[in-house]
Amino acid sequence: MEVLLITNVVIKNGEKVLLGRRTPHSKFFPNYWCIPGGKLEKNENPINSAIREIKEETGLKVKVTRLLEVSYQRYQKENCMIFLDFKAVPITSKLEPIEKLVELRWFKKREIDKIKMTQRDRKILKKYW
Repeated sequence: MEVLLITNVVIKNGEKVLLGRRTPHSKFFPNYWCIPGGKLEKNENPINSAIREIKEETGLKVKVTRLLEVSYQRYQKENCMIFLDFKAVPITSKLEPIEKLVELRWFKKREIDKIKMTQRDRKILKKYW
C-alpha cells in the first residue's frame, strides 16, 4: 500500500479564494480546478511543505494561519492519500502558474458551484470559507 501525504492550502484574499486548474495531462483529475498544494517531501514539516508547494505552484509567498482539517481518501483500490488542509494569507501578490497548473484564478464564493472540481475540494471550501 502506498500512502501519500498531501498539503493543500486555502488562500483567501478578501472575499476571494485562489484555485488552480490542472493540466489536461494531469494524473489525477485533469482540467479540474483545485486547492493548490502537493506532496510532503521526505523529512519535511507539513507547514514548510504547504509554504513550499504554494511558492512552487503559484509563485506566492504565504503565511500559514491554521490547520483546517485532516482527511483520508483511497485511490487505485489499494492506495491512499492523507490530506492536511491549511489556511493561509498571501504575503506577495504576483501569480506565476507552473506546468502542473495551466491557470490560476481568484474565485468568489458564488462561483465555486459552477466550476469543475472534486467533491473533496468543494467540501473544504464550503466548510471553511
